[in-house]
Amino acid sequence: VIDDYEKIKILNNKLETYKFLKKKGFAPPFYEEVSSHDQLDHMINKCNEKYENLVLKSTNQRGSRSVYFIDKEKRISDFFNNKVTLKELIEDFKKNEKLFPLMIMEKYFKPVYDIDILTWKGELLKTVQRKRIHSDFPNMGHKVVKIDEINEYCENLVSHLDISWLYDCDIMFSENKKPCLLEINPRQSGSLAISIMSGVNFIDDIINLSLGKKVSKAKKFKESTFVPYK
Repeated sequence: VIDDYEKIKILNNKLETYKFLKKKGFAPPFYEEVSSHDQLDHMINKCNEKYENLVLKSTNQRGSRSVYFIDKEKRISDFFNNKVTLKELIEDFKKNEKLFPLMIMEKYFKPVYDIDILTWKGELLKTVQRKRIHSDFPNMGHKVVKIDEINEYCENLVSHLDISWLYDCDIMFSENKKPCLLEINPRQSGSLAISIMSGVNFIDDIINLSLGKKVSKAKKFKESTFVPYK
């Protein structure tokens, strides 16, 4: 129960995902490609003309790896708030050319929303929107919410990607209060249990789809907060 291999290759790379969406007529979030360490300074200056706060990240890493935050004064910190200079940043990437190409993007606003998406041939069948309690740590709990703009965004997204089965994507809102895709993963999310506890059993759904059966409509649910027990 997994999608076409060629699509998965695209979706496993953030840059290729954005390029594919642009080609399909779905406007991706603002981004610029950085193909080598020699371009870093120039591209940061170029993007700072459009946005004061930027995010620099590798296109083939996941989670918080190789993520840096940059303001218009070129103050730079990594995901864990460790400060680095521009020179140190360039030298670090110079030693790790395998991380290129990089992407520079607008810095979005917390919270992060983890979205479970069940789709079939480009049609959105079910979705559960989960707002992280702590945006940087998805395993610290979620609040199940329903935001119309996110639902409409996801419908449009899966239609342009023409994807099937169960997906997990991360969404944040931009400065102009529009939902923006950070990444989409062709698999269940690590916190899928929260969606199941809220009454939407995606595991049963993908089994039914694989057997050629219809999927039941999503039950109505109220906004609920789920926090792991420790």
